[in-house]
Amino acid sequence: MVERRRYGFSTIIPQHMHYPIKQVYARIYIKKQDSIIIVSKDGSKRQLPGGKPKAGERILQTLFREIYEETSLSLSELTHSIKYCDLFGYYHIIENGEGYLQLRYCIILDDIVLDELHSNESFEEDSINYVKKTTLGELIHFIPWLKTNEELSFFNKTIGNLPQILPS
Repeated sequence: MVERRRYGFSTIIPQHMHYPIKQVYARIYIKKQDSIIIVSKDGSKRQLPGGKPKAGERILQTLFREIYEETSLSLSELTHSIKYCDLFGYYHIIENGEGYLQLRYCIILDDIVLDELHSNESFEEDSINYVKKTTLGELIHFIPWLKTNEELSFFNKTIGNLPQILPS
C-alpha cells in the first residue's frame, strides 16, 4: 500500500527534511500563450515533465535536466524568459514502509517559440516521445487525476496571483 500526503508549501517542513527526494516534477506555464507543457511516452498517457535525481545532483539541476531531456527546452538558455521558478508543494510518500518526497515546482515563462518544443524523432519505449502545449482548461482532459486533486486548484491560484508574483 502507498500512502501519499500533499503539502502545499514553498519549503519542505522540518520533519520531512531527512527523507530522500526521489522525484521532481514541473508545471511549466507559458504566460503569453496561456499554456502549459505536457509530455508522454506513448502519445496517450500524458504527464508533466520531471523525473528522478541523479546521485549528487541538486534539485534545480535535476529539474532543468529532466525538462531538457523530455522537451528539448533548455531553461538555462532561456533565463531571460523565466519569470518565476519555485517549489509550490510536495508529496510525502510512504511505500513499502519507506518514506520519500516527490517535489512539485512551478515555472512561469514569459514566452517561448513553438519550435523550441519537439517530439522525439526516434521512438523509444521508456522515454518521453511526445511534447505538447495545452491550456489549463484542457489539462484535465489529458491528465484526468488532476480533476480530483487539490494540486491543480493550487496551481491555478498561483497563476491567478501572477500580478502579485511577477514584476511589471
